[in-house]
Amino acid sequence: MPDEGLSIPELSVPITFRRRPITIPGDLRPHWQIGIVLLILWKCSQKAKATLQKLHVLNWAIRDVARQRALLGFLDGNVGPEAVIVRYEPGLDRALRLAVAEGLLAVVHNNQLQLTPRGSAIAQQIEQADCMRMEKKFLDKLGSRASETRMKALLKLESLL
Repeated sequence: MPDEGLSIPELSVPITFRRRPITIPGDLRPHWQIGIVLLILWKCSQKAKATLQKLHVLNWAIRDVARQRALLGFLDGNVGPEAVIVRYEPGLDRALRLAVAEGLLAVVHNNQLQLTPRGSAIAQQIEQADCMRMEKKFLDKLGSRASETRMKALLKLESLL
């Protein structure tokens, strides 16, 4: 039994709990990542398919304006590949597996991921919805410049010039 005669005045204050906004880690946001992948394939890929490496590069770049500038600078030939330090996110792999399981993506030859008709329909809905404005704007700027060849050159630290 605790000693009832012991009193600590500093501890006898009311406790207040407040909700505070917190950042949710990427691996806990698979639906957002699936939406981003659908948009990448819809807007920046030939025949709506891409390699895992390209998806990782664009997923990395889309998250931050400084990263977007670095990638666009590399693609425009203004900076070398050493200025673009790509980081792979394990949460993207989980999101891709979920997208395949949901029938939004299919794995095709050469281990590329391709939009299915269902995935294309959802990508079009995302495109027309009032969401992901910053991401859509970046992908519109990027367009077809983010080819597989250029993404491989970036990852091998090869200059485009």
